[in-house]
Amino acid sequence: MYKKYIKRIIDIIVSAIFLVILSPIYLIIAILIKLIDKGSIIYTQNRTGLYGQNFKIYKFKTMKNGKTTKLRKHFKKNIT
Repeated sequence: MYKKYIKRIIDIIVSAIFLVILSPIYLIIAILIKLIDKGSIIYTQNRTGLYGQNFKIYKFKTMKNGKTTKLRKHFKKNIT
């Protein structure tokens, strides 16, 4: 029973350590995204997790604004 809680505590501590260590790199990535594309820096998406529970995922944007709609149009045109 305690193993579950110990693992969770270790996960949180390790995540916090890596967040502090990698935060300068995250800041540089955020600045570069903002310079290249004037839109938002963070992309959010709803996903379904364990037992069908929905959650939001946050990640750095890797595509320019409007690219997803262009891709959808491209694939729709080529599929039909």
